[in-house]
Amino acid sequence: MVTVLDDDAGQLILVGGIALAFVVIALALAFNGALFADSLADSTARADLDVSEQVDRQTARDVPRLLLYLNHRTPYADVGTLDEAVTANVSTYTRLSTETRLQSRPGVVNVTLVNRTYGTRVLQSTDGPFTEDGSVSGDPSWQPVDDRRAVGWAVLNLDAANVTDADGADRFTIELRDGVGNSATLYLSRNTTTGDDSRTVDVETVLSSGNGTAPTPCAPSQGRLLLDLRDGSSYGGGCTFNLTGPLEGPYEVRFTNGDAATGTYAFVTSGSPPNTLAAGSYACPVPKPCNAPVVWEATVVTSYETGTATTTNNRTVEVYS
Repeated sequence: MVTVLDDDAGQLILVGGIALAFVVIALALAFNGALFADSLADSTARADLDVSEQVDRQTARDVPRLLLYLNHRTPYADVGTLDEAVTANVSTYTRLSTETRLQSRPGVVNVTLVNRTYGTRVLQSTDGPFTEDGSVSGDPSWQPVDDRRAVGWAVLNLDAANVTDADGADRFTIELRDGVGNSATLYLSRNTTTGDDSRTVDVETVLSSGNGTAPTPCAPSQGRLLLDLRDGSSYGGGCTFNLTGPLEGPYEVRFTNGDAATGTYAFVTSGSPPNTLAAGSYACPVPKPCNAPVVWEATVVTSYETGTATTTNNRTVEVYS
């Protein structure tokens, strides 16, 4: 038996089918939209995390360089003055980091330093003999680092024309001694084989281990010879020597015959001032040898904030490594 639907019933079924189709389509769109939103949120979160890691790595590279610059820009008289300079410059760094990131992605960078550890820069900032008070009458044999310290920086800037051509025990010497009985001695004297007006300086090392460096002529630049005692090299790569390699830090540092050379120097050590200079421990800035505070290491807290999340990273950075 065949049932014949009237026109009204057929139209009702047609309309119902169309309505059901729209419902199915709407549900599909809503489901796909939710999946897309979740995927977009996950993608955004991953991108924010990637940027946060980039910011943290960049900060870990930049902050030690910034602190190194501030430590050596000028000899600070006290820790408070140094801290003011550090705080102001880290604030500027934070602002510039945020401006850089905003060019590609919305986000705010904040960098702060906590748990700072201080060291000391021992320096003679104007040319003079390497004596205890920087004068010709000062004690020529003394210790700028008179107890064992970690030494993060050790640089001499010699006036090559005023390094004597003395031999043997009369030469200007720098001795480093570690805590297990090893020593290394650097001898400096003017090389006169090319004439009495020579500005070339002979550099020789003698080690308690027996593996020293024979006298090596080091040519100055514009009358100056810069020696990095830690790396055992002259700036510009003109000569190399073996000094700290065989030693196990920390070190004591002793000058002998400091009146046999003229120039400037700077040592950076861990901890409080490592010496008592003539007439007391001089606080910089003064023209004679003095002690200035430096930031040795610090804990850096880096946060990156977007509209949806904030990530924070902590790490300790060493300025002298």
